[in-house]
Amino acid sequence: MAVLKELARSVLGYAAELDAYTKEDLEDAKKLYGAMYLLMSQSQALIDMAERAASLLGVAPRGYIDAGKILATHGVFSEEDLAHYISIVKFRNILVHKYQIVKTEIIKDIVLNRKYKKAVELALKILRHFEEDP
Repeated sequence: MAVLKELARSVLGYAAELDAYTKEDLEDAKKLYGAMYLLMSQSQALIDMAERAASLLGVAPRGYIDAGKILATHGVFSEEDLAHYISIVKFRNILVHKYQIVKTEIIKDIVLNRKYKKAVELALKILRHFEEDP
């Protein structure tokens, strides 16, 4: 449980950093890349949570998306949650491997419309589930 709590703190901490970004900030290339890094880090922390949670359920995930499917099978995620989780995983993969092709408008939309808050919601769902079921 301690590992899940620490990862959840990371997800929330990255969100708090992203909360401070303004439209003007995202016009600056360095700050835009900073936001991309925060989104990537937040996504990875959520993925690490999902993998750890799946293993706590006694199932070894075969990959990042599989970890989310395991959580959905065990009632931690709804189908809608799973769809969001899969989107986050795919987005993270693009940020890590092909960041140069990510359109700045996508990053601005995610940050300015606070779409990264969905990762916070998913992290809290995982945390709550394991607080109830040790």
